[in-house]
Amino acid sequence: MITVNTKTLETKRIALPKSVSGLSGKTLRHLQQELKPVPEHLKDLEFWPEENNDTHIDPATHKYGNEILVADQNTKTVLVSHEIIPLTPEELADLAAKQQRKVDAENAMIAKEQAIMAIKQDALFGKITAQQASDYIENNVTDLASAKAALKKIAKFIIYIRDRG
Repeated sequence: MITVNTKTLETKRIALPKSVSGLSGKTLRHLQQELKPVPEHLKDLEFWPEENNDTHIDPATHKYGNEILVADQNTKTVLVSHEIIPLTPEELADLAAKQQRKVDAENAMIAKEQAIMAIKQDALFGKITAQQASDYIENNVTDLASAKAALKKIAKFIIYIRDRG
């Protein structure tokens, strides 16, 4: 509920006063007619429900700014919207950096999973023991760089085992 001055239609988002808590929505909406007499601290005030009137934005290019409250006397509701502000170059750069970090983390996870699958496959076909594979994964594969290094070491190890036997 948003406080509305019925004479000026000035709106404010404030907490519902304790003196009116428990009153029905209809009473709050028509306080000046419903309460007789109207307490002095509630003179010319009513509490109207809000209706979201925001325009959808693309968060990759814009953000919401200050709240805009517009009282609609016909429906006794307050239309709530926000300023739409383009992102600054700094915010765009920060957003791009966050997206890149997310992509890098996903790529690292994929590389790790691929390395683990390759090791498991080698273990399955007897090229290395399951324990060797498990130990190596546990101790060495923590990010994309270590996943690549792990694959190289495992490939060398597999060639070494193949050539020995």
